[in-house]
Amino acid sequence: MQKSIKHIFIFIFVIWGYSAMGQLAPDRYVWIQIEAQPNRAAAMARIKTYKQEISNVVGFEIEGGWFGIALGPYKSDAADTLLAKLKKSELIPRDSFVARGVTYGRQFYAPRSSIPKLATAQSLTETKTDLETELSGTDNLELTKISEDKTVPQSDAEANPKTGLSDAEKLELTKISENALTFDEKRYLQRALAWASHYQGKIDGLYGPETRRAMKDWQIENKYPKTGVMTPSQRGIILNNFTPVMTRLNLAPVTNLRAGITLLVPRGIMGSAQYDAPFVRFEATDSSNTQIILISQVGDAKRLRALFEVIQTLNIVPKGGALKLDEAGFSIETSNNELFTTGFAKLIDGEIKGAILVWPTKDEAQRLRLKEQIFGSFDSFKGVLPEAEFFETGLLPKDILSGLQIRQPIFARSGIFLNAQGMVLTASQDLEICGSIEVGFGTQVKIKASNSYVTVLSPMENISPPAISSFQLGPLKAPRRITAGGYSYGGSLGSPTLTRGLLQDLKDLTNDRNISRLEINTLPGDAGGPIYNSGGAVIGILLPKREDPNRQLPDDVHFAANLDLIISLLDEENIQLSSTETKVHSDLVNLSKTAKNSIALVKCWD
Repeated sequence: MQKSIKHIFIFIFVIWGYSAMGQLAPDRYVWIQIEAQPNRAAAMARIKTYKQEISNVVGFEIEGGWFGIALGPYKSDAADTLLAKLKKSELIPRDSFVARGVTYGRQFYAPRSSIPKLATAQSLTETKTDLETELSGTDNLELTKISEDKTVPQSDAEANPKTGLSDAEKLELTKISENALTFDEKRYLQRALAWASHYQGKIDGLYGPETRRAMKDWQIENKYPKTGVMTPSQRGIILNNFTPVMTRLNLAPVTNLRAGITLLVPRGIMGSAQYDAPFVRFEATDSSNTQIILISQVGDAKRLRALFEVIQTLNIVPKGGALKLDEAGFSIETSNNELFTTGFAKLIDGEIKGAILVWPTKDEAQRLRLKEQIFGSFDSFKGVLPEAEFFETGLLPKDILSGLQIRQPIFARSGIFLNAQGMVLTASQDLEICGSIEVGFGTQVKIKASNSYVTVLSPMENISPPAISSFQLGPLKAPRRITAGGYSYGGSLGSPTLTRGLLQDLKDLTNDRNISRLEINTLPGDAGGPIYNSGGAVIGILLPKREDPNRQLPDDVHFAANLDLIISLLDEENIQLSSTETKVHSDLVNLSKTAKNSIALVKCWD
């Protein structure tokens, strides 16, 4: 009977003995063992693939808790011939074998056909002959092109039918079997190619040049002819590696109506969604820090920048890395010894939408594959989470932000802007333990000049400070009322605070005239900040308290670096000061404005 070439499949018909379902058929019947999977779900997925070309696929439980996939049963005298032909046609893996003497356990899958015919060597020959007649009678340009391809020599295309199918015929069969795949199956194969680091295109089920190139790359890597069309056996091999991983991850599409976002989420390792605007968090069900975080908020360019800066304070975003921001969105890719964080956000029609993937650093290969799968599936639609609290109040919490831990520096202190280039003067103590130093909320700085008490920090990128501190260069007298300005609470308030006190002496307790003694109740965050006189001019820099195991000074006893010590350091680097001779009284309101614009927040990080 003549058959259309688009519907040619190799069907193996067998006698089905229901009494033999749970064990090996009697001696005159055998099975062909083609594959084994560690769980039933993976085995069923592979059976579905094989069923597209072969009609009598069965599944048995086998020893060790595995699930075997087999063909049969066949008469023993026909099985070896059939095995060779199936391997040659690449319909089954190369390591398949006739399972003589293998004992199968309970059957977990059987085909629906109830009265199939027995497959014999003669019937196989007839099936092959019909196929070759069908192929030889077609005037197919594609076959001509294949025969001219260097990867399929002309001599192979003209092979004697008695020796089996030619390469061109096998390729045509492969194309037919590929055309029979559903879009879901084609998309699944694209995901498998992406997981194997060969495909970077869109997961759409459309096999264009990128998909063909990925298939060729996979074939070259695995030493197959580079046809760009994967045979059923080749598809089986890549899916055999991919499916168990996908079964564990259970990568499933999630549409979150509240956030207005849809994407793939590995539900096998992630818990349920947790909402805390502007984030929706999916956290790992184990002890790892693996997370997927959706970003959803009403916004504009200003809010996008604010969110970008806020996200950088989170513990899941290690310092450094590639951080980019423009008017349309931002991207984050950074890591440390424990985790790798990749994320993005886009400004779309007045809404900020994005996603962040947090993954263990040790599992880099899987992270890269999963990143492509998740971010490639990202899509958004109208709808956002409620207003985030920090947008409403303008204040950042100290420890937890929208359910996520805020990264904490080793210490935070204050400093003052010296010039228009953004140089900052601060206290020197403990800066040597910092892996990196920041000014404000993210500006990296380096040490330009330093002595035992004060240090000049230079920004590593261009910044424009709001104001520059002015110094009182005239002679000082003590005691006098003074005011300390600084980020008393490490930046939690968003602005510096002012603390009143007294300048008790122009030397310290050891008679060092470079250091003044103060009577004032300051906090550690104030260290490095300015000491103002009554006119609002800087007369010194507050020093951190030094621990002395032999004595305990009163809490209100502090010290400051005098101007002579500061000026000598600045002169060495040719850094000019802004000075004033005015002694006009400055009230707290005006002084507060001065402090807000001229005091810098300095953070020390690991």
